[in-house]
Amino acid sequence: MGTEFDKIKSIKCVIDSITDSASEEEISEKIKEIGATLHKENGHFTYKCPDKTKLKQGDVLLRTEALNKLLKTVHPYFERDQYKYFIILTQTCDLVQRSDGPKCRHITIAAVRSLEDFIQKELSEYQKSELEKKACIINKKHESKLIELVRKLYDNNHHDYFYLHEDPTQNFPSSVAFLRISIPLKTEHYATLLEAKKIQLREDFIAKLGWLVGDLYSRVGTQDWVPDPLQEYEFKDWVNVTVKSNCVIISGNKIEKLKKEFKDATIEDVTKEEILLKLSDIKDVDYKLKHMEELKKVITSSEIVPSEKVDELLQLINSSVEIMQCIKS
Repeated sequence: MGTEFDKIKSIKCVIDSITDSASEEEISEKIKEIGATLHKENGHFTYKCPDKTKLKQGDVLLRTEALNKLLKTVHPYFERDQYKYFIILTQTCDLVQRSDGPKCRHITIAAVRSLEDFIQKELSEYQKSELEKKACIINKKHESKLIELVRKLYDNNHHDYFYLHEDPTQNFPSSVAFLRISIPLKTEHYATLLEAKKIQLREDFIAKLGWLVGDLYSRVGTQDWVPDPLQEYEFKDWVNVTVKSNCVIISGNKIEKLKKEFKDATIEDVTKEEILLKLSDIKDVDYKLKHMEELKKVITSSEIVPSEKVDELLQLINSSVEIMQCIKS
């Protein structure tokens, strides 16, 4: 019953947002939105039906024609294609409309970029060469750090970013709000921002965003991914897939071999595909196997250990965690 009632509320919100001056194209888009709502089983737990009559902290804004025009005038830097969305950072209480306008003099919005952009930015912290950046390669020793970072992002426990999960009904992709990349706009542009409103956060997620922005000392609790809607192993798999679908993870030894292959090349003239093709021809060295083979040769040639006992001794060495830790890759 609750789900059906939520659908009705969502449809009403869409209908109420259609103005008398709406074009046929805009009305057509709203009809599609209603259709998507009717076929939607469950909305994502981060969002609620957007109230198109007022702005609230956490509202996600689409780059409308009017907003584009505004940005071109006051902050042309944000005209770049990577900034497809923005998010309201100003507190909801300061956005309440009074007879003389909102309480605040400026409305602060932050840049929202794709999840892929976020991953690539973080990868650059660990990539030492242009070759690694060009082919989205990362040393395997940094894999655990990247996985932990993505896990913190998904649970919105990173002070510099706020994760926004995809919403197919709004044609909204998984994105990340870059909280430090923000700009103030005069409140006289309230109507332009309201027109651009696309998505609204649920109240507890608004509180979490406010905590991140204000850097408060008490943690705001929001629904996490574990144990519902995902089990721990499902969440772990999702994080791993996110990382591995955005970069190629290889050993430091393989990276060095790859650099030698392109030492005489101008990286700007080499394509990502060419680098990855060459990478597929490079065999990684199994140092553990290599050292064990060398050790076997030494033991056998010394004749100190009976030949029939050599393999047994090697198995014993191989099972020792302390000895294996001494074999560095």
